[in-house]
Amino acid sequence: MEPLAIPEFCRGIASPCLVTTAGAQRVVQELESRGIQCTAAIPYKPFMRETPQASPPDPRWRGIVGGIRIRKVRQSFTAPQRLRVETTLGKDLKDLIPIMARLIRGGAYRPAARMFAFEEEHRLISFSRDSFIISRADDLLDAWIMLRCGVDLMCSAWDKRNSLEPEHEARHGIGAIEIFKRLPGDNCGQCRCGNCMEFAQEVFTCRRRVVECVPLFEQRNSRYLESICWLGDVIGITVERSRPALEHDMRRHVPRPHHATAEQSPGKSESSANIEGENDSPAAGSWGSARRPPE
Repeated sequence: MEPLAIPEFCRGIASPCLVTTAGAQRVVQELESRGIQCTAAIPYKPFMRETPQASPPDPRWRGIVGGIRIRKVRQSFTAPQRLRVETTLGKDLKDLIPIMARLIRGGAYRPAARMFAFEEEHRLISFSRDSFIISRADDLLDAWIMLRCGVDLMCSAWDKRNSLEPEHEARHGIGAIEIFKRLPGDNCGQCRCGNCMEFAQEVFTCRRRVVECVPLFEQRNSRYLESICWLGDVIGITVERSRPALEHDMRRHVPRPHHATAEQSPGKSESSANIEGENDSPAAGSWGSARRPPE
């Protein structure tokens, strides 16, 4: 068992990591018996890219964010070969999220709920008042890079909080594809749609309700339901946590006008994340590429 070195650019943000060839669960139990909390035990694999050379994070970040606690690392549900990292923030981001939504174009934004999510290539990044979640990170190194980019975004929003007008308009740039990824994919027709993709589009445009997917509420698909409930909170669609035993309710809803835009193609993101003025980000060509927000 030996420590895995945390890159300089993520020093103080990422939790300490250990690499072990022994049984992971046995190591976790031993550490926890000594009062050391473990976030996760995940398979180790060589990193898919070279470790970026970048300076340490802005020393003010702890004062701005209040610290980051990584509460869970696990396989991504929608891409099991990738990672999902869930963090808890030490301070309430309610005043920063409208500025962050101003700095990043596209994505899904719920002003009243203070929730903001966007796609960064194949990843899905989301912020709420007290959490920051990275979905579909390539590996641990990629997760570290995304953590640092998230800290840079929050620091940039802090710096611009008095010079940028907060974003007040809701956005719905994440839609049917993400819903489709969280459906069982039975194509059973019980929802009276031709297939699951058509149903996802109907849900996104509010013509159907998630509860109309009968297989989704079967015990075998509980993880699908958990995932789509989380997505519903992020992008602002209603997802019932349980299915009424009575009816197969097929009532149609009037579509929201702002969902009338065409769904983006899989693999393409209209909200590729770019922070204005952050050129020292470890993710070269990604969040570090400056994109000026609208004046």
